[in-house]
Order: sequence, then structure tokens, then C-alpha cells
Amino acid sequence: QLLKYDMQVIGKLEPQWVEFAGAAIDIGVVSVPSRRKYRVVVRNRGRNMALVHINAANLPFASLSYSENPLPPGLPRVIEIDADFTQPGEWLGTVGVSLFSQDNPDEAAEHYPIPVYARAVPRSMLD
Repeated sequence: QLLKYDMQVIGKLEPQWVEFAGAAIDIGVVSVPSRRKYRVVVRNRGRNMALVHINAANLPFASLSYSENPLPPGLPRVIEIDADFTQPGEWLGTVGVSLFSQDNPDEAAEHYPIPVYARAVPRSMLD
């Protein structure tokens, strides 16, 4: 998916880099077929137990896994991203991380979108 920052160069659209202020995952260019694994570590910096929810948007190649148990204060949680590239394409999506207070579920959640960029091309294009 191309964004408003993208531009047309010699008859084709070329994505332009957009700087993100926080964490981001730049998978870069990979060959098809290929499989990669990534990890994101989140930490509960609050004083109460937290519930962690994750979701992926516009990442059809990715499956996410993590422990759904409550996260104690100060401890980390690993989110595993299994990227299985079976089709060529270019994606800009997000891994969304939301933290909810277990002690006060009505309290507003903290949301952290992590941008993810990936481009998959036939192996012959990388030779």
C-alpha cells in the first residue's frame, strides 16, 4: 500500500521513507519463498498488573504469538512474529500493542502501534 509520501518515478510508484518517532520493524527486501522470525519485547512500566493485547494490521505474511497471562510490574513480555513470505509484494502495516490495567479494567488502555515494512521479491531479482 502506497502512502501520500510516495512519488511517481519514471512511470512507476516508488515508496519514500517516512521517519517514525518510536520503535519500528524494517524487514527490508526478502526473497520469495522465505521465512523469518522477529521478536518484540514489551515491559510493564506501571505499578499494577497489566493485560497485554496484540493485533496485526496489513501484515498477511505474519502470525503473532505471545503469552496472554497478566504481566507483573517491571517484567518483560516477548511477542514473536513469524513472517512467512510466499507471495511477492510490499507491505506497510502495524503490530499493535495495548496494555490494560488488570486492577482497573475501566481505565483507558495504553496503545503502542509498531510500524512494520516488508518487501518480498522473486529470488531471481536478488541475484
